[in-house]
Amino acid sequence: MDRENPFRQRLVGQLMLAHYLSGRQGDALRTYAGLKATLLEHQGLDPSHDLVELEERILRGDPALAIAEAWQSSARRAIP
Repeated sequence: MDRENPFRQRLVGQLMLAHYLSGRQGDALRTYAGLKATLLEHQGLDPSHDLVELEERILRGDPALAIAEAWQSSARRAIP
């Protein structure tokens, strides 16, 4: 998790996805758990709906996560 900006949920989601796509599902889930604990402790809030959904998809091993990332990577390479 980003220690300087612990509440940046979009950044945490990207880190979770990077961990997951690198075969590090446990690290992805620990990153989520760390954010969840920090948000609850400091702001009394839960993570955003998008992050909750991402956690669920990682837990299920949703193959669409890898497909979406592969498509985004190829699209970025095509841009001059």
